[in-house]
Amino acid sequence: MYKVLFAEDESATRSGILASIDWQSLGISEVRAEKNGALAARAAEEGFCPDILLTDIKMPRMDGIALSHRIREENPQCSILMISGYTEVDYLKSAIQLKAVNFVDKPIKLDELQEQLRRAVQEQDELREKKALFKTEIGSMLRYSGFSTQRLELILRELYPQMPRAIFCQAVLVRILTAEGGPFADAGLQGVLAAVQAALPRTGAVCISAIHKSCIQLSLFGEQQLPLQAVCDALTAALPLYSLYFCAGAVLPLHAYEQSLQQASALLQQIFYDRNKHLLTPAQSISFAESVQLPDLQPLSELLKSKERESVKKYICSLLRETIFGEKVLSPNSASELCFRILLKLLPGENTLPADNRDSAAEWMASCVFLEQMEQELLQEVDRCFDSIDREAGAPLIDRVLAYVKENYRDRELSLNSLSRHFYVSNVYLCIRFKERVGQTFVRYLTEIRVQQASRLLRDSDMKISAIAESVGFDNGSYFTKIFKREVGVTPAEYRKAAAQEA
Repeated sequence: MYKVLFAEDESATRSGILASIDWQSLGISEVRAEKNGALAARAAEEGFCPDILLTDIKMPRMDGIALSHRIREENPQCSILMISGYTEVDYLKSAIQLKAVNFVDKPIKLDELQEQLRRAVQEQDELREKKALFKTEIGSMLRYSGFSTQRLELILRELYPQMPRAIFCQAVLVRILTAEGGPFADAGLQGVLAAVQAALPRTGAVCISAIHKSCIQLSLFGEQQLPLQAVCDALTAALPLYSLYFCAGAVLPLHAYEQSLQQASALLQQIFYDRNKHLLTPAQSISFAESVQLPDLQPLSELLKSKERESVKKYICSLLRETIFGEKVLSPNSASELCFRILLKLLPGENTLPADNRDSAAEWMASCVFLEQMEQELLQEVDRCFDSIDREAGAPLIDRVLAYVKENYRDRELSLNSLSRHFYVSNVYLCIRFKERVGQTFVRYLTEIRVQQASRLLRDSDMKISAIAESVGFDNGSYFTKIFKREVGVTPAEYRKAAAQEA
């Protein structure tokens, strides 16, 4: 849908056109009508950005020619329709110099005006489609090294005719986190991108966005003074439910875009150490230790044997501080590796952990965006470790878990997460203990229990298959049928028929 700015000094003509044209059917959502060029120009200055300008060529205070020039200064690709009389020769000569201007002759014929508006809308449609293709191309170009600067400049000038002669650029990486500081969920991706795209034009910058792993890549192009702070403010206001971290490379000539992006990428790592800094620039960059020997964790193993909970916590906090922030700051990858090793020490059978359990531990640590979160998780794991030892003095954990599953397998929300919350242990700890004891993963065990119970109901009852599926904990009948056939080799209906024939 498009916006039209309509300037006409004759009241009857203005109201007649407004009432007679079916604007919505043309794809026009908003029409701003003013009685002279000066008022129309003020409307544009106050934020009404038209896609199409419909203006009388001769008006008091500011004529259509001057108004068109004013609009084109801000929006060079605005379509212009001029209403002109046969006697306005001098005005017509001036209008022709504007280029890409169409005329509607007086006296106005509504069908002719409607057709001209339709063509203007079609022109804007083609322009939008062309812009979308160019933006997609730029987004793809800027994510990879070795792109053609000449091609980039050509597209930018085609997209934005007001680009300065010397184009400057700035790469900005924006990390999007939940308000609690967790990773951004892909489910909300389209909503976030829509909010970003809506907010960016208000900054006056040219920005192309791409996204990967909760990180938006913005590219600012234009004059040497690029509006970084305006971009940050606009996006922060547009995404109030998220926590945004901006890492901006230097403002450089267009050919040095990759250098600006490399600077932004390096700054992105620094977020790991300080969740309170929401805007980082090259002036705040720090260099990380290139290689480091991580400390031996045998003292931690000895402390764990002593069962001194608080001593273990103090040791971990001290170890992290002294190792990570020593003579040179560790890279986030090295710091994460240290935290991962500490985590493994806190888990049962750490020297014989199966590969999938190590993956679970790694995934758990990867969910932590900040060092502060990792440290907190490790301290909580210490508590879980000691709490579990205390509880194991009573009924063994997995015995209680198995009994609980047999009583609650019908619950569709039953999962490793819900069990870990119920029994006050971590996912990783429960995953490892369960597989050690039962010999298979929890998901596999639960599936077998549900299929066994479903088989009994198929044999011994006349319940509908969809009802059986729900009664044993499956979300729907089609998913149940798929799982049942995978486990048993036949569909539930085939199984019931075979059981009836055997009876």
